[in-house]
Amino acid sequence: MLNTTLSLDEAKQITGGLIDSSKMPSFGYGSSAYDCKRGSKLSKIKGSVCSICYGKKYRFRFPNVKKSLKLKGKAVKHPLWVKAMVVMINAYEQSGYFRFAVTGDIQSLGELLKICAVCRLTPHIKHWLPTHEVGIIGAFKRAGFEFPENLTVRLSADMLEDVPSEALMTSLGVLGGGVSKTNYNCPSSKQDNMCQKCRLCWNKDVKVVVYKQH
Repeated sequence: MLNTTLSLDEAKQITGGLIDSSKMPSFGYGSSAYDCKRGSKLSKIKGSVCSICYGKKYRFRFPNVKKSLKLKGKAVKHPLWVKAMVVMINAYEQSGYFRFAVTGDIQSLGELLKICAVCRLTPHIKHWLPTHEVGIIGAFKRAGFEFPENLTVRLSADMLEDVPSEALMTSLGVLGGGVSKTNYNCPSSKQDNMCQKCRLCWNKDVKVVVYKQH
């Protein structure tokens, strides 16, 4: 099965297609924010990042978008998802960058391992994965796995105006992300809500990226 050759149409059918965001310089992939495990719990807590989740607002509320993201979340379980994602990324991504969890979050250790496999099979691409799933990242590290060199994992802070502790980031081998109304270093709010030339999120030399609350 792993040696099966997939056409672009077959890869698109398996994955449900990539996400083309006008904000980012790259394509991405994600799932429904309504299916987030840890995020669903955090969304009920006032002052949490997930309580103002963008994945439940804007265009993500449209029925066709919600359906597409739901299907993408299920698609990850397909035995040929890794191969299909590699076909899709190689066919469409010209920027040299890619983002996982455009909306939604990783669901399991198995999904994280598949994402790592995609990254290793696309070494010419710099990948970025933001996540709240500290338990899954912890299980990944305890099992002795290592992140691919071309994957930047950023643990998202649970609460607004906060960032993950340096000790936690170090122990998990990840970087951080946060959301703030005033103390932010993401420049998108000053440039039409677009990344433009900025690549902070993918830059492993930048320990924490804080986004403006909106």
